[in-house]
Amino acid sequence: MPPPTILIFALVGVATLSLYNLLAPSNFSYRHFISGMPSTQVQWSSPYSGYLARAGALPEFEPTRSALKLAVLRNAPADPEGFTLAFFAPGVAVDAKGSAYTLKKDDYEGILSLAESVKSLPKTGGFRNQWRVKQDRTSQPIERILSPKSILATSPLPDGYEAEYVETSVYGFDKTHRLLKEPVEGYTELPEDLWELTGLGLEARETSGERNELVLEEVRAVLGDVF
Repeated sequence: MPPPTILIFALVGVATLSLYNLLAPSNFSYRHFISGMPSTQVQWSSPYSGYLARAGALPEFEPTRSALKLAVLRNAPADPEGFTLAFFAPGVAVDAKGSAYTLKKDDYEGILSLAESVKSLPKTGGFRNQWRVKQDRTSQPIERILSPKSILATSPLPDGYEAEYVETSVYGFDKTHRLLKEPVEGYTELPEDLWELTGLGLEARETSGERNELVLEEVRAVLGDVF
C-alpha cells in the first residue's frame, strides 16, 4: 500500500483536475492547465454543421444582387477563382456545385450571425484582410468571406468590389489548430467565430451531385468582380 503522503497528493491531483474539467472553457485542454499555454490542438465543431444536409432542395433558383447576404470564395494554386458558397434572402444557399437549397431558419440566421460577428473583428492590415494560420508548408488555400456592406445595387459599382463588401480571409485554415503565424490586435489564435464560419463555408465543397453551370454563372454575375 502506498505511503499516506502519496495518497494525499494523488487525491488532491484528481480533485484539482476534476474541478478544472468542470470550470475550464471547452476549447482548452489539460495541457493548457498544466503548461499555461493556449491549446492549439482542438477539433473544429459547430452546432450549424450539416446545414445543407438538413436543407431542402430548390430545383429552380434565380439569384439577385439585392438578396445576397454572404459569399465564401477560395483562392488556391489549383483553384484561383473558386466559388464555395452564397447565401441569399430569405433563406437560400447555393453550394460550390451550383445546387440551391432552402435552409432551416435556425441554420440560416445562425450562420449569418457568425458573419456579422466576423465583420466586427480587427483588421489585419494585410492583403484582403487576411488572417494567417501557422502552417509548416507554404502555398496554402485562402478562404475568403465577403459580406455586403448594404443592399447591393442592381449592377456592381465601378470602384471595385471593396466598395460593396466587407472582406475577411483565412490563409491555411485547419480544423485541428488555430495558432496564427503573427498576432493580430492581441489575437494569437484564429478567432472562434471566424474559425467556425470558415469551416461551415467549406462544407459547401463537400456536397455530391452534378455541377449546375448555369446557376454558378448567375451567382458569379451577382457577385461582380470579386476574383
